[in-house]
Amino acid sequence: MLKSENIKPGFYYGWVIVACSFVAIFMATSSRYCFSIFMKPLSENYGFTRAELGGAMSLNNILYALLSPVVGILLDRIGARIILLIGGVLMGLGLWLFASTQSLFGLYLTFGILTGVGLAFTYFVPTFSLTRKWFQQKAGMASGIVAFGSGLGLAVIAPLTNYLVQSFSWQTGARIIGISTWILVVPLAVLFIRNSPESIGLHPDGIKREGNPPPASEPHPPLSELLPSFFSRNFILLFIFYFAWSLAVCGVLTHFFLWGTMDLKLDGGLVALALSLQTLCASGSRLLGGWLSDRWGRLPFIAVALFGLALAMILGIYTQSRAELYAFAVIFGIAYGLPLAVFPVFVGDLFGRRLTGSLYGGLILAGGLAGGLGAWAFGFAFDRLGSYHSAYLITSAFCLFSLSLMIFFRRGQAFSSPEGREIC
Repeated sequence: MLKSENIKPGFYYGWVIVACSFVAIFMATSSRYCFSIFMKPLSENYGFTRAELGGAMSLNNILYALLSPVVGILLDRIGARIILLIGGVLMGLGLWLFASTQSLFGLYLTFGILTGVGLAFTYFVPTFSLTRKWFQQKAGMASGIVAFGSGLGLAVIAPLTNYLVQSFSWQTGARIIGISTWILVVPLAVLFIRNSPESIGLHPDGIKREGNPPPASEPHPPLSELLPSFFSRNFILLFIFYFAWSLAVCGVLTHFFLWGTMDLKLDGGLVALALSLQTLCASGSRLLGGWLSDRWGRLPFIAVALFGLALAMILGIYTQSRAELYAFAVIFGIAYGLPLAVFPVFVGDLFGRRLTGSLYGGLILAGGLAGGLGAWAFGFAFDRLGSYHSAYLITSAFCLFSLSLMIFFRRGQAFSSPEGREIC
């Protein structure tokens, strides 16, 4: 544990960073998952199959995944302000152009590529890594607040996008979300983002260390420090845990609206409400998981999440009614949200704040690849077999397999940074 220190009186600028990250991740989540609502009009108007539509989301996820380690390394070197500025511009542009597409090529180019690149520069890596750099003792709570922004974005975007599609058109909905991204993300990046507490003469958490002023800037992590951390046993296991979690989450979230409206034959408004219920549960568990992990440890929350997702996948096989869909939404939402704020904080605990961006970017690589696979595989399973049952079953088994690997997690290992503190 860190030594007992006096907290500097007055307002700490790190909470401004938390607020900015909250807004950025809110818009990034909205821009990413509005696509699940657009899938139905795209399928009806242009005849795209579920595998083709899932392929656009897969391309988005894969680009997001491949670029995330690069974004993390850049963030540790050039800072979050430039990263978020680039992301806000590209994400808004991708959605604006997506609203004009009528072909599969245009769909993949605008939503798949442009929005996917913008997402990598705006979503989890810059927001969580930046927040982790500003906090040490309260890192779980701060990250939980940011994670709540992601859940709130998904809860709001489902009914809002469905309303826009029903009242106007899917094109209007896409343009409104794109413009909102420009208006909210770009000015915050330019005006308020600061790259670290050291850059403005502060210590993490606003802690005052007598006789020990903060350095003028945070040193960049050398490659000799980064590579051993990437290939350590604990990081490889975290990579697997994140892959399993993302496989379930992205597969379900991409196809949830189609599953509810076209397969379960429920009203679109009721399915959107179930999606909102699911994401509100996820939002609450994100906030709670981050806060409690500061006290009870990080690893138990990852374990509970993997077990909960495995259970939800089995429940999904037997879901037929509205009540069963809502039960699925609650269980899946809690398990989905619980570890989101825990992963980036755990990386900082194990390897230090300086490496958080680079290493968390590596975890997002796992998540994006799994998300791309899940979005496509769930659609492929339905197109070939007429249901999502096989996808649910395989995903459940993989979550349980990943859970069993926790016995190999190395506790009490030496850290690559003296400020790191392991909370398993």
